[in-house]
This record gives sequence, C-alpha cells and structure tokens, in this order.
Amino acid sequence: MVIALALGASACDADKGGSTARESAESGSIQAALTVGGARHDVTAVHYKVVSASSSCSDSAIAEATSPLEEEALPGGALPPGSGTHAGAGGLFVVPPGDYRVCATPMGYAGPSVECGPAEGIATVISEATTELFLVSQCLGAGNGGLDPVVALNDPPAFQDLDVAPSKFITQCETATITAVAEDPDGDAVSYTWELAAGAGSITGDGNTATFSPDGPGDVTVRVRATDALGGSASLTFPIHVSASDCGSTDCQVFGSDAFGYVGCSRVEEVPSCDDIAFTGNFACNEDDCLSSVPLPFEFNYYGTPQSTVNIVSNGKLGFPGTTSFGNSCTLEQQTIAPFWDDLYPPIGGVWYQTLGTAPSRRFVVQWLTPHIEGGDQLDIRAVLFEGSNDIRFCYANTAVNNPSVDHGASATAGISGDTSSLVYSCQSPALTNGLTLEFDYPGGSETCSDGIQNQGETGVDCGGPCAPCGGTAVEFSEDFRQGEWSTDQCGAWDAFRASLTGSYSAVTLRGSLDPDGVTCRGAAANTLCQALHSGMPTGPIECDGRIWTVGTNCGPDGVVELTADGAECSCDSRYVARPCVGNENWGGVNSDSCFPPSQTISVVCEGEGGPAPTCDDGLQNQGETGVDCGGPCAPCGGATVEFSEEFTQGSMSAGQCGAWDAFRASLTGSYSFVTIRGSQDPDGVTCTGAAANMLCQALHSGTPTGPVMCDGRSWAVGTDCGSPGVVEISANGDTCACSDGYIARPCIGNENWGGVAGSTCWAPSQTISVVCGGEGGPVPTCDDGLQNQGEAGVDCGGPCAPCGGTTVEFSEQFTQGETAFEQCSAWDAFRASLTGSYSSVTLRGSRDPDGVTCTGAAANTLCQALHDGTPTGPIECDGRTWTVGTDCGPPGVVELTADGFECSCSSTYVARPCVGMEAWGGVNSDSCFPPSQTISVVCAGEGGSAPTCDDGIQNQGETGVDCGGPCAPCDSGLCDSATEVEFDGRCYYLDGSGAACQSGYTLAPQSVLNSIANRFVGKTYKTQPSGNCCIAHSEQSTELQDWGMDWDACNMPGPFATGPMLGGAGCTDVLMGSSTQLTLCMSL
Repeated sequence: MVIALALGASACDADKGGSTARESAESGSIQAALTVGGARHDVTAVHYKVVSASSSCSDSAIAEATSPLEEEALPGGALPPGSGTHAGAGGLFVVPPGDYRVCATPMGYAGPSVECGPAEGIATVISEATTELFLVSQCLGAGNGGLDPVVALNDPPAFQDLDVAPSKFITQCETATITAVAEDPDGDAVSYTWELAAGAGSITGDGNTATFSPDGPGDVTVRVRATDALGGSASLTFPIHVSASDCGSTDCQVFGSDAFGYVGCSRVEEVPSCDDIAFTGNFACNEDDCLSSVPLPFEFNYYGTPQSTVNIVSNGKLGFPGTTSFGNSCTLEQQTIAPFWDDLYPPIGGVWYQTLGTAPSRRFVVQWLTPHIEGGDQLDIRAVLFEGSNDIRFCYANTAVNNPSVDHGASATAGISGDTSSLVYSCQSPALTNGLTLEFDYPGGSETCSDGIQNQGETGVDCGGPCAPCGGTAVEFSEDFRQGEWSTDQCGAWDAFRASLTGSYSAVTLRGSLDPDGVTCRGAAANTLCQALHSGMPTGPIECDGRIWTVGTNCGPDGVVELTADGAECSCDSRYVARPCVGNENWGGVNSDSCFPPSQTISVVCEGEGGPAPTCDDGLQNQGETGVDCGGPCAPCGGATVEFSEEFTQGSMSAGQCGAWDAFRASLTGSYSFVTIRGSQDPDGVTCTGAAANMLCQALHSGTPTGPVMCDGRSWAVGTDCGSPGVVEISANGDTCACSDGYIARPCIGNENWGGVAGSTCWAPSQTISVVCGGEGGPVPTCDDGLQNQGEAGVDCGGPCAPCGGTTVEFSEQFTQGETAFEQCSAWDAFRASLTGSYSSVTLRGSRDPDGVTCTGAAANTLCQALHDGTPTGPIECDGRTWTVGTDCGPPGVVELTADGFECSCSSTYVARPCVGMEAWGGVNSDSCFPPSQTISVVCAGEGGSAPTCDDGIQNQGETGVDCGGPCAPCDSGLCDSATEVEFDGRCYYLDGSGAACQSGYTLAPQSVLNSIANRFVGKTYKTQPSGNCCIAHSEQSTELQDWGMDWDACNMPGPFATGPMLGGAGCTDVLMGSSTQLTLCMSL
C-alpha cells in the first residue's frame, strides 16, 4: 500500500476533516490519497494523523482525519518507476508552517487493517507552498513509505513454477540447474535472489535461473526470493538430495574379472551411490515370482550385445531375457544381472524402475524394497545401468533383515553372466553387507572376431552373430550326472549346447554311459528336433526311426527344455530323456529311470555334413519362415484378415472376451502386412504396416514379448507381464502393462483394466475393441484347409463353416489365484452330467496354453465316461501323455482330470479339479496348487451325444442369449432401441429413473418378465435418466410389492448397466419404494 501526502500553502485556518488549526497568516495544507492494485484487501479507509516532528504517532494529534478508498487511479508520476496501477483515497489538512510527523494507518471494517501495516514520515510545511511526502505501507508485513499523503496497497509476487534439472536427486558429481517463475498481482517488475538455506555447496543466480554445485553427499535446502518494485517479496524453499559417487575415484578394490573382460570391484559407502527411487519410480511387477519386460531408455551393451529391453524379475535380478526362477545356485543363468538372486516377496513392498540424468549420461535404476519369502524386515537392493559406459553398479542399502538364514545375502547369489562367461561376487554367503557397492566395468569395446572369447552376440567362440558362420557338423552335449544331485553345472552346458545349434542337421542321437549306441532319429525330423532344441519351441510327438520323439518345455521352471525319445513329456516313465535344467534330481536318463536315475553320462548329438541348407521347399519351418516353407525369406504365407472384436463393459472382467482373444491369437498362423487396433471409440483406429506388423502379429500368436517398435508414427509393443503369467497384450502406446491413454488390448488380464481405444485403458468406458491382422498373398482360410481358423469352433467346422456337430461338450471357466472355485464347481458338475454320449477325443487346455493337450481314440471315450460317472480311471497312456480321472482329492466325490498321470498332486501341470474346495483347483501349463489366474477348459468331442440346438434352453454354440442370437438369430429384430431396450415376445422393455412413470406408448411392465430378460439388460443404459433408488417399480406392485432390484454397484449412476436386475437385488424383497426417480420397468404397448 502506497501512502502519498501533499502539503501546500492555504489561506484556510481549518483542515478538511474539521480539526481546528492554529490561526496564522501563513499556513500550509496536506492532501492524502490511498491506492490499491489488483488484489482485494481488508482496507476500506486510511486514518491520517499529523503530530509535531518530535512526537510519535501515539502522541496527541495536531490534526487527523479518516478518508475512504476511492476508485480513481493515481497518476503514473505519483509512484516510483516500475509501479503498476493503484486506486486512490484523498484527504486534506491545513497546518501552520513547521516540521511535522505524518502517520497513516490503513483501516478495515473493525479497526486497523490486519493485512497492511501503518507508515509514517517527516515533512516540512513552509508558508504558501506545497510539500510532498511519499510513504509505503507493506501489505502482509511491516512497511515504510513516503509521504504524499497518498496510500497504495502492494501485493507481493507469487511463485507459479519451479523446475530442477536433471532432477532434485543428483550425485555429488553433478550440478543442478534451477528455474523459478513468479508473477506479481499488481504487474510490478520482479527480481530474484538465490541462497543456500542449509547444506554444503554453492549456488550462482542469474535472474530467475541458478546453478547449484554440491560439495559432497547430503541434503541441501535452496531458497529463492522474488521481490517487486515496491519491495514486496515472497520466498520459496525446496530440497535437493545429493548422493555419493566416486566421480572417477579409484577406491574400488578389484575382486575379479571374466573371460569377456568385465572387471569387478567393491567398496563400502556411507550413503549409497545408487539412487533411492522407491515410491518415485515406475512400478515393475509386484507379485511373487513375476517379471516385467521394460524398454530401456538407451541402448545398453551387455556382453557384446546391444540391448533395448530388460526383464525386471521380482527375485532380485535382471535378464536379457530373464526367468522368474528363485532357486539360485553359484551358476548364474545366462544373460543375467543378479544383484540379489533369491526368493523375494514384492507383494509386501515393491519393485521400481526409473531413468535419471540427461543424455548421453543417463542411468537406469531398479530398486527392490521387499522382504524375503521366509519373512523378516525389508531388503533394500539397488542396481544401476549406465548409458555410454555400459557399466553396472549394485548397492546394498539394507541386507540385515533379522533373519539369519537371509541376512547379508546368506541365501542369495550376486554377479553377472553372459552366454559363456560370468563374474560372481558371492554365492549363498553373508558377504553382501550394508553399505557394500559392487561395480562391473564394461571392457570398453575390445571384443573382436579373433579374441578367443564368445562375446558380442557370437553363438560360438569367434563365430556366429557379427562374425558369421558357425555351426555345421556335429554339435554335442555330454555331461556326467550324479544320482540325487541337482544338475546346476550341467544346465549351463545344456543351454550353451542349445544356443550353438545354429546349423541344419540330418541326425540327432540320445546316448550315454548306460547305452553307448543310444537311439537316433534321422532326416527332416532330426533337423526339426534340433531346431526346436535351439529355439525352445515345444515340438512333437514325432514318429522317427521307430521311436516317438518330443521337445518339451513344461517340466520344472519356466523355460526348461527337454528332449525325449519316448514320447512322454515331463514323465518319469521315459527311459531316454535329457532335461539337465529341471532344477532337481530328475535330470533324465539313458536306458534307465529318468526320475532319481542312477549316476551316468548323458549325451545329445545333433550332426550333419553341414546338413542340407534350408530351402523354401524342404517341408520344414526354418530359416526365419513364419510357416512351413512360407514367410520370411520364402514370402508369402497365410494371408487373409484375422480379426478379434468383442464388447467390453466398464468395471467388468473380460472372461468371455479372454477366450475369444486366445482363439484369435491361436489363429494367427500366417504372415501379415498390417495390424490395426480400433473400436467403437475410434472406428478407423491406428495401424502398423510392413515387416513390423508381421512381427507383432507373430508375437501375439507365440506370446513372445516384443518391442517397442516404431511403426507408422507410433510405438507398438506386445507384452506378456501384465496380470497373471501368460497374459498377452498389444499396445500402440509404446508401453505395456500401463494405464496410459491410447490404444491397448489385454482381454485376459483378469480384472476391469482390459484396455481401451482412443482413451482410457484402465477402467475404460464400455466399448468395442477390435484387433485385426491382415495381409496380401497366401491362401485365404477355407473350410477344408485342415486348420482351425476364421472363427471356426473346430478344424474346418463351426463358425462360417457350420456344423461341428453337437458331439462337443465343453467346460470353460475363469479361475482367480487364491480364490476357491465355488461357481466353477457348479459348472464342472453340470459339464460332467452332460457327458451322455460317446467321444473320440478329450482336450485339456486354457489361457496359458490355448492348444493344450489331447487324447484321442478309445482312451478318450473311457476318460469322458469316467468323468460322467465319477469313476476312478487310469493312469492311461494316450498320445504321449499319462491321463487319469481321480476322485480322492479333497472332499469325497471330488472328480479331477489330469494329463500328467499324478492324481491329487501339486506336481501336475495339466489338471482340472474345480470342486476341490480350496485354491488348488488345478492349472494348464502352470502350477496346480495355488496356480496363477487363468481360464481352464475341458472338451469331450466325438460321435453321439446331443448337438446344441436353438431350443435346448441353454446359451451355447455362439448364441448371445438363451436359444437366440448367433446361429439361432434373432435376439433383437431391430424393433427396439438397441442402446436402452430389450426385445422380448414382440415388446420393447426399458429401465429408467422415472418414478413409476413411462413414456408415451409404454406402460409399466410386470416384474415376472425379468425372469426371462434380466441378464439381457447388461450393456444397456437408462432410457432418460439414472435412478435414485435401486428397487424396480412395476405394474403389479400393488399386490406383489417390489421383489427385483439392481445391484448397488450397477444403479443410481450413469449407465451402461454392468449387471442386470436380480431377484432380491439391493435388498429389494417385499418392499414398496416410491422415489421421484425410482428405478422403473416399462414395456411398449
């Protein structure tokens, strides 16, 4: 507030306020005005008081007056340069010549202002002249001013923005650039001052920008002050956190190096030099034994291979890719960075990742803040990948968790590994103490094709990858195994053997010390098996040279690959098996038991004279082909458009849509030139074309994490780490398992975050989502191509090909981890009761293995009949697996089907037992006791049995309602409004919050009709407005009252409805509610 006073000569002997002045022939006058800028204050007037110069403002007044505020603005010349616009309040005094003290007090309604302070000054009045004195009263603080008497209210500046680059978390080797922006409400010019309020370092300011340089690690507080032209100011303080860093120091003690050239060193730090990103970073997966595939923000060279994506594993490790295994050993898994490989439990705590710094010196930080599975306090483990240098750092902020078996890494392994070399710091030893930091320095690009080391992406020593060629003649795995011991070292050799199978082969042999000649498969089948070992692709069973050969991947931890010449995958009955990485003592055997076998040597040999080169007519899917002799270098394959398109409802899980998604993915057997994500929110959607599109569609088919891939201006990715293991999603946002707005489809996530088109992808509004893979060339799917595609329900039948026959009876239900399957048990019992025919096949499949496993022939009929009767049956060998129907697992009468031969066993990985009465309801290609969330399906198909019909009273065969929709047509004829109405028996029914009133042409409907149409309201919305009460008003409520209602979560809010009306819903039983917005059921006349 500015106070200006003008003192001038006057012949009057009284002041304008009525005060009597001393009579004199010579006198002067005082005039005052108060101004205020854009902000509002409690000031309504200014009280002026004139005393002698030697007196204080508390002494008796010579003259005084109170002047109200006026709206006139002070002239620009009345205020100092740089001032804004201020309104004025006038006052005038006449006093004799002399020296005076002028006091000005801003006044509010109840007395002196609490926002703007008083001001005073000395002025000399001379005869017949005007003296001006300028006072400043500061608002929200003490102030001084000049004397004019004119008063202006001044508002201090206000801070609008603050930026710290690269961030408020820096190392002692970095500087921070700080930018502050303040604005003044009165439009005054603003200046800035900078200072360190606490902490060590220096700060240099230039206007609204400053540079901070730390003196060392610790926390500092920076203060910036913004001041306007009239002296009003505001300050802002904020912290900067400085972590320790060696800044090129040499205090790290070397502990080892590996064949590739990595050098490891260790040191102890008081403050970890790895950033603490807990609660500020991005969430990685936070389940037990899970992983997240995360794009790296920069290219990171690891053991000679540029990496763009890293798998963050909950069990204290990173991988390229990684596995979720927790059973660590002193032999690290290939391509693994292991700060603390152990059985960790992130559901209590978390795993985060974040990119810090600026290019070209960014760092990618991962932090595990989680207890061990065995309990104790939280571990705090951090890992950093450095851009440019490709160095790696581990920091152990806390490894003491009050659990001696876990403390300081007593059960963990720490180190790094490539394909053929590794550098381990500790293994199951309490060496990872608090404050320890490990550095793994990259060798600096010295790798060559003649350095005698398998590095830089080579598949052998100085061959393969950038060095070309490799492979060719015989490649052999041969290792000694000891009875009862785990095959940790042999597993590393097995993985190296598989990685080296880069040629083509004419024979594969499985032999050993118990059968030196062993068994051999020759010809194209041998090449197929060796290629499958290399790629880890499940293959077979294949008949070759009198034996049944199989490459399997579902025995033991994820990614374990085995070769068997007995046809029975993951079976203890096989006598010619190699599975070195199974993680227990059942590593296989040659001419012996394969579970707990005797000590022996096991050898697998793939050989050929370089083998015939892969061609486009060799009858094999090889050389990058996407199908047999088509795709990749052979061009075209597949062809016509394959589309997924389903309706999704906000807030509802997508169980039915998940089955359609799995069927869509399974049908992507061709090659494709475009992929599109579109839907009702954006009918055109977004499209990727060219080779990238084919890669994305193939990744959807195989369930392989892929991307991000830039394609046609967007970043695309296929992810598999969101929700339960094996959930596959496609994103055109560049990120997976994220809630970013845009274009994502993830129907099998198992909750309401199923994706979205052109908007929210978590808790998205109800909509249709479509994913389309299409391309030129290749045969269009037909009804006689021997494939289940184009929406067929079976091979060349169902969907557009019609009938499949009604001999198929299917159980298919969604199961949730940790929950007992009560509803699924009822569906299981109904399924079993319906098995009244005879059957030629039985299949056990699900969302984690859409193809599943199948038994055909008489054995299948025996199993389906046993399911119907509840008769214990088996084990039965059928199509390479051991099948059983059991009845002794859980409560009496519980019936299960297993394709592993183990009844009532947690070792089984293909089991359905929905009625077990606890969370061990089975699983497909997964654990069967406390398994991950998934869909499980059992299908009995064949001759006999009644076919589904359009009058069987069951919603089946693709119907959209009971005996209507799909092949039965219509459910809705178009008579009714599809958005709000349900058609039934020639009438249109709707729900509305209309207080028992209906629109013209409609009348109240009886509530009994809801027995037939209630579920068909799902996806519909209110006719005109939401309800205010959930009980349904109807035509018969005078005699029946109200017995139907909408669930609390589905009414009294904007539609569409997530559920339909329910008998007794919302507690509506024999009630009569009459709100003006009562939920009302109406029907057309």
